[in-house]
Amino acid sequence: MHALTHASIFCRETNVEFFGYSVGCVVLYAAQERFHKSTTETLEYVVNQADTTVNKLKIVSDFIASAKLIGVDQVFLPSNVQTDIDQIGIRINSSANVLADKTVDNSDDIRDLLDSV
Repeated sequence: MHALTHASIFCRETNVEFFGYSVGCVVLYAAQERFHKSTTETLEYVVNQADTTVNKLKIVSDFIASAKLIGVDQVFLPSNVQTDIDQIGIRINSSANVLADKTVDNSDDIRDLLDSV
C-alpha cells in the first residue's frame, strides 16, 4: 500500500506541475499575441506616416514644377532659375522614391520577423 500511496502523491504533484506549465504557456501565448498585435499596429502607423510623407513630397515637387512656369506680362523666370527649380524637383522626387522603397523593404523585413516569432 505504501508504494501505491507514493505513486498517487507523485501523480497529483505531476498533474499540478503540468497544470502550472499549461497556465504559464497560455499566459505566454496571450502576451506574445498582444505584443504581435501592438507591434503590427505600430508598424502600420509608421508605414502610413511614411506613405503620407511621400505623397506630400510629390505634391511639393509638383508645385515647384508649376512655379517655374509663372510669368508676369510674358516675362518668365530666367532659364538658370528654371534649371535650379528642375534640380530641386528631381531631388525631392528622388527622396520620395527612396523613402517609399526603404519603407516597403523595412516593413517587409519587420513583418517577416514578427511572423516568425
